[in-house]
Amino acid sequence: LEENLTQHLAKEKELTSLFDEKEAEIVKLVQTNKSLEENLTQHLAKERELTSLLEEAKVATQKAQKDLEKETKELKKVLLEKEQLLSKKEELEKKVSELIAFRNKSAKLEEELARHTANEAKLAEENRDAKLQIATLLAKAKEATQKLIQLKDSDTKQIQGLLSTKTDLESTLKAELEKEKALEAKNIELQKELEAIKAKESKVLADAKAEIEQLKSQKIELERAKEEAEKLAKEKAEEEVKAKAEAQRLAKEKAEAEAKAKEEAELLAKEAEARAKAEAELEKLVKEKTEEEAKARAEAQRLAKEKAEAEAKAKEAKQKLEEVFSLTHVEFRTGSAILTKESKRRLDKVANTIKKYEGYRYNIQGHTDNRGKESFNKMLSTKRAKAVKDYLVSQGVDESILSYEGLGSSQPIADNNTKEGREKNRRVVFEIIQ
Repeated sequence: LEENLTQHLAKEKELTSLFDEKEAEIVKLVQTNKSLEENLTQHLAKERELTSLLEEAKVATQKAQKDLEKETKELKKVLLEKEQLLSKKEELEKKVSELIAFRNKSAKLEEELARHTANEAKLAEENRDAKLQIATLLAKAKEATQKLIQLKDSDTKQIQGLLSTKTDLESTLKAELEKEKALEAKNIELQKELEAIKAKESKVLADAKAEIEQLKSQKIELERAKEEAEKLAKEKAEEEVKAKAEAQRLAKEKAEAEAKAKEEAELLAKEAEARAKAEAELEKLVKEKTEEEAKARAEAQRLAKEKAEAEAKAKEAKQKLEEVFSLTHVEFRTGSAILTKESKRRLDKVANTIKKYEGYRYNIQGHTDNRGKESFNKMLSTKRAKAVKDYLVSQGVDESILSYEGLGSSQPIADNNTKEGREKNRRVVFEIIQ
């Protein structure tokens, strides 16, 4: 009955533990459901935010497209201006080429002028030499004339030679003077032509320099405009790429959020199903537990009743056994383990009582007084206890519930110095073992 009660209590404890576990699972499911609902709300808010961002990205993309079209028009305009500037550049390069050719021609003229100047210097030098020669000749002619005057009587042939020399010198001098005049006129003409060339060259150079400066300025402006257009185009392209990437990212995040929301909704449905199933199972368990508790209570009451009855019966049996044992005074023949007839009659009553009250085990103890050697007393007490056991077995008592031992004179209950005390110490004791 106690084992059954222990099993029922263990089963009740197990059902309580299972009930607590299921209750904890339900609480956990409720918390998970709440968390999933919060996550779903957050995802819906994020989805709305992503939709808004996507719309903003679309608006930004359209604006960027318009800006790109505008910048494309401006770029085309800049390219047209670039073509015009390139055309002007070609014209200017042509003029520069002409100017270079003119400068080459001017250099040639300068070289020719330098040669003429050198020739003029050489002619001037020759003219000076000729003038010196003429002066010398004139001096010689004067001297000759004077000599001619003084020497009227000199040789006519010599005078004619001198006159001939004078004539030649005058002719040479005249030719040299005409040549000098011609060179001076040509020199003046060359100087005028050189001045005209220098003036024209200065003008052409100034014009070319102005056009080159203008072209450089236009080229710088064109390059700046080109760089600005390229920068704008690059920025526009980067903005388009960014806007496209942002739109793709937002679309991807939206798709992921939708997939996750769908997954969480499915999970919520599964968890709701599991929760309903768990609640049904819990309800079933609660019902089973209630029934088990009712059964357990009934069983416990029955077991308690049976236990009380068994305890009362056991108490009664024990009292009866103790009463029988206390009234049983087992005697043996002196110095032996042989039971007397009276002792056998008493043991018959003990055997009947033991067989009547089952469920107990017994230890039979043999005791002696202190007379004689203790080893003998020990042996004698053991034999007497065994003799009692053997007799009870012979009267139908189960041998397995009986044990025996001899304690000699080790546990006296009275004074061994008196006859009454020694009689009390010579005894057989029945010990009830539950």
